[in-house]
Amino acid sequence: MLNIKKLISHPLDIAAISLTVISIIGVLWSPKISNYIKTLNYEEKSLSIKVDLSHSPIANPMEFIETVKDEKDISIVIRNQPSGQIIVEDILIIHSPYVLTPGLSNTPIIDSNITHNQTLRFDLRTSGYFTKKGYIVSGTALKIGSPITLEGDSFRLKGFVSEIKSY
Repeated sequence: MLNIKKLISHPLDIAAISLTVISIIGVLWSPKISNYIKTLNYEEKSLSIKVDLSHSPIANPMEFIETVKDEKDISIVIRNQPSGQIIVEDILIIHSPYVLTPGLSNTPIIDSNITHNQTLRFDLRTSGYFTKKGYIVSGTALKIGSPITLEGDSFRLKGFVSEIKSY
């Protein structure tokens, strides 16, 4: 029969056993493992995410779009947390060529800074889960309005999620 008192006869034995138990609990309760366990209950879906990058400081937007499309996979950072790679499906230039003039008439006029005030809309593809907290991408909840940073070999741009669809 196993005698516990002989096994734990010294205070260092008690300390070693308690540290082992604490480290095992820490491993089991780590955020990555608990996020993985949470996702086991949900079906992974393909997601289409649209990200708007307002007032992008790009001198030649058409050349930039071609460069990004050639890269295909770019890094995504959600709320300052690196979230892996994401596929770029399309990039659109969205802008309003008109601005309102100050005064009583509120007559729209053509914006002379149109080439410097580009709003780019990235159409991105990835996979994720839908939960009560919204869509989960790489362990981070993603909702419309969430801040996103897109990073490639030659750029780092910040924007906001404008649309999420699962298909």
